[in-house]
This record gives sequence, structure tokens and C-alpha cells, in this order.
Amino acid sequence: MGHGRFLSAGNGRAPLIVEPATAKLPYIHHTREQWERLDAPPFRAAIAAGIDSIMTAHIVVPALDGSEDPATLSRPILTGILREELGYDGVVVTDSLAWRASAPSTATTGCRCWP
Repeated sequence: MGHGRFLSAGNGRAPLIVEPATAKLPYIHHTREQWERLDAPPFRAAIAAGIDSIMTAHIVVPALDGSEDPATLSRPILTGILREELGYDGVVVTDSLAWRASAPSTATTGCRCWP
């Protein structure tokens, strides 16, 4: 894979709004409306420009996925929003899984896969 255009769904806002205190992942407490206004525009622009890949983040956004799965494993976020609503059909990658941010969600099944 060459050096293509790339967008990361980073958690730059997360240190300001992490909770609960026992959480191992950052929680982003934007409403869906705030997400549409603040976070969606760069994704819409990148997709319109033909971005080659998008990187997910190990963050929890309850307004986008009520299960509180991290975005990295979230069908409502990755399939529902990214693929279906925003129309993205490129490569989706994740940050390292070695630090086991997804371990609580996958402890019994070993992995999460969708067709």
C-alpha cells in the first residue's frame, strides 16, 4: 500500500471529557447534532476528495452507538454512519489492537467481524 490520502478519527477532544473514572477508553459526550456540526465535516470533505483510507479510534461515543462499544468495533459507527450515511467505500484501518483497548468487548468471542 502506497502513501495515499489518509484521515484519522482521532480523539483530540477526549482528554477533556473522559469518564467514568474507571473507564479505560475515552468517552466523547457529543450529541448527534454536535457530532454532525463539529466532527462530520472533515470526514465528508475527505470522502468527497477521494480519501484512500480512514483510521478508526478506540473511543466511545454513546450518542452514535448506545452499546458503548469503541468506535473501532462499532457497527453503527463503521457501517451505519461511515459506510451507509457518508457513503465511504474505501479502506478502514484501526490503531493498534495490541494494547487491548477492545479486550472487554471481545473477551468471550475473540473477535468481532461483520460481512
